[in-house]
Amino acid sequence: MTKNLLGGTISPRIGNLVKLEKLDLSLNFFVGVMPTDIMKATYLRELVMNSNEFTGSIPLPSAPTQYSAYPEQLSRLILGDNKFDSSIPKTIEKLEGLRELMLDNNMLTGIIPTELGKLKKLELLSLSYNELKDTIPSELSNLTKLSKVFLHGNQLVGNADVMHFPQEYITDCGYPFAGGELLVCEECTICCNSLEERQMN
Repeated sequence: MTKNLLGGTISPRIGNLVKLEKLDLSLNFFVGVMPTDIMKATYLRELVMNSNEFTGSIPLPSAPTQYSAYPEQLSRLILGDNKFDSSIPKTIEKLEGLRELMLDNNMLTGIIPTELGKLKKLELLSLSYNELKDTIPSELSNLTKLSKVFLHGNQLVGNADVMHFPQEYITDCGYPFAGGELLVCEECTICCNSLEERQMN
């Protein structure tokens, strides 16, 4: 159902589709808050909702005990190019089957949660172009399968060399924002500065 000029909001009743395996509504005109009830679809393997106008929070419960089960087989969570403006929920750790997590080009705030380090199957992590702050958690070193990591376009500081040499690793190795501290990264393959200029390492 991608690229179909669809719009409106997503009903919480979507959680009644308990045997739903794949939902792709990308490149449409959906608005509003994406209901957390989507996570009641425990057979869900792919949730692709990028390039819409969703706002509010990432569709994950705030409390880990809110649902008795989560979609353990969910391998792709693609929510980039929206207007999510919350922090990344700590309950992200419940999605243990994730291989691709793309939350880029939103307005996410707060820090990169240490709970991401529990997603041992993760191969692609894209958090670029948000408003994330503070340091990159050392727990990401647990993600030994990561091959692509995109963290540029945020307000991160400190040392970015916390991962096991991803094949493609982009951060803001110059001054990431006006007056910001220097982000140090020797393992990055591409470095960006505050002017979004890229330089190969």
